[in-house]
Amino acid sequence: MRVRFDKQSYQLGDTLKCFIVFTNTSDRTIRLLPRDIIFPAAEVHFQSLGTGNFGQLVRLGEIAIDFEELSKQVVVLPPGASYNRTLEAEVRSTFRDSYHDNRRGLILDFPGSALLMPGFGKYRVVKEFKQSPHDYILQYLSAGPPLWSGKVQSPPVFVEFLQPAGRARF
Repeated sequence: MRVRFDKQSYQLGDTLKCFIVFTNTSDRTIRLLPRDIIFPAAEVHFQSLGTGNFGQLVRLGEIAIDFEELSKQVVVLPPGASYNRTLEAEVRSTFRDSYHDNRRGLILDFPGSALLMPGFGKYRVVKEFKQSPHDYILQYLSAGPPLWSGKVQSPPVFVEFLQPAGRARF
């Protein structure tokens, strides 16, 4: 698994695009549920190189999980095949009104969730992916190749959020 971004640096008003690539490195066909976390903002971990702190997850609300619908996202990957997943977020300085949150700062606004970042600057980004061999999704899958289970972490990538010129720090 690896992570990459469409750009190396972002500023307020940009749309961040994060690409997660899952590759079957085994010698057998597997099934994969290419998401292990319901809130998109929690999918990848942004760690500030300046402070060591991580972005703080802010959820828009609670989500009920429809496992039958989620099971339709399971993909079959033959040996050597890859699946690409794209996450998008708006780079903002305020939360959308629907969050009812007046805090300001560097905010990555994903669908249904956001990250309040420690500040502008460079970040180390990784994706940890876990799938339990006892996942509830198994109850909703028909016969077929085994569902991949385990834990992996992507190699780190680096991205920068540029401080607007002439703007005070948050």
